[in-house]
Amino acid sequence: MTIDSNTVITAVFEDPTGIDHTADSRLRQKIYPNPSDGEFTLSMSPSGSDAHLVIVNLYGGVVYEQVLTASNAETLERINIRGVSPGVYLVRITNDEESITERIVVR
Repeated sequence: MTIDSNTVITAVFEDPTGIDHTADSRLRQKIYPNPSDGEFTLSMSPSGSDAHLVIVNLYGGVVYEQVLTASNAETLERINIRGVSPGVYLVRITNDEESITERIVVR
């Protein structure tokens, strides 16, 4: 194949995280403040099943892990990862039905 100035190339990119962030998602969360010094609050909507929370650095190393117990009410969890190096971390919350990933920044 020869590519010249008249060649049109079309690329289609799908969500590289593989996570569907649709409005009908049952896992709803808010992480604040973001950025922070390593102390965050996680606000979770009511959930019918336990969830697994994992925070990883950009190399995939786990810096924090916790099981979030199912609740019929909104829950607040304090997360303390003070002592980790400043930078970007990924928060992954997974239950039996879905998984979501959010980015947090530690200053």
